[in-house]
Amino acid sequence: MLKILLINQCEAADSSQAAVLYTGLYLVAFGAGGLKAALPSLGADQFDESDPEESNTLSSFFNWFLFFVVTGAIFGVTFLVWISENEGWNWGFGVSTFAVAIAILFLCMGKSLYRNNVPKGSPLSRIMQVFVAAISNRNLSLLENAVGFYKVHDKQSETLHRTNQFRFLDHAAVIVTTNSSTVNNPGPWKICTVTQVEETKILIRMLSIILSTIFMNTCLAQLQTFSIQQSNTMDRNLLGFQVPGSSIPGIPLVFMFILIPIYDRVCVPILRKFTGIPTGVTHLQRIGVGLILSAISMAVAGIVETHRKSVAVEYNMVDSAEPLPMTVFWLGFQYAIFGMVDMFTL
Repeated sequence: MLKILLINQCEAADSSQAAVLYTGLYLVAFGAGGLKAALPSLGADQFDESDPEESNTLSSFFNWFLFFVVTGAIFGVTFLVWISENEGWNWGFGVSTFAVAIAILFLCMGKSLYRNNVPKGSPLSRIMQVFVAAISNRNLSLLENAVGFYKVHDKQSETLHRTNQFRFLDHAAVIVTTNSSTVNNPGPWKICTVTQVEETKILIRMLSIILSTIFMNTCLAQLQTFSIQQSNTMDRNLLGFQVPGSSIPGIPLVFMFILIPIYDRVCVPILRKFTGIPTGVTHLQRIGVGLILSAISMAVAGIVETHRKSVAVEYNMVDSAEPLPMTVFWLGFQYAIFGMVDMFTL
């Protein structure tokens, strides 16, 4: 018996195998980070926001973009999980590699059709220039009008007008004078255009939105980790089929798969009639609704976990390896709500 156990015991990975594994995981994270940042932006660049018709279509693009992201995720947590558990993880990773290769092929096929806005310098440098110039010119007085601020007389370069928020940054655009004569542009680190300053202000205004989504993603991480552990202690039987714990996140994805088309084709037109806003509600309102729902989903998750523990105590199964007499679809409540959170906020 001992001999059989030793034969079936997995060998620990050596240093080279662990290095290959971690390198692969870090590359996936690195690639996913670039993809999630660039792909929505590339899609948005295909629409001309100065054209009202295209601008209205942009909101629908993001809805349908999310719809197809959800479609792929459903495929991942069902079919790929089944392959990984029944055929091996190497097959799961292999299918994923093939899918990404197909995606790259489709992306390259459309290259000649894209509107591609070529970057003009580093955006980080432009932001740092504003802060450096504002600190350098902090002793210069600010005028109440824009006459004394540096502008480039080019419609493509100057697209934003000066605002009164974060007035300290306006020092970066104050025209420097010496002995009653204006000094020529001494360089981007000494003086910046009004548009460049306003771009920096826009980024600062966005920080509160960006920071608020950290809390939502904290809730998401909870559902993707602890809730899967919960599912492994519960009855996962569905019509005679044992649902893998890793497939439980498919519940919010299914809800999103159903709700996104309904929201885009039914809710938005109805809301548009009442609000007069082309997108039905503003993007800020959508994010707000999503954050409220994320708090509700966590409250529901707490109630479900309390009930799960009470069932374990009632049946004296606190330390038992057997599944509790409680269906895993109790987790569907919190997951369903979080599906709406993703739809509104993501």
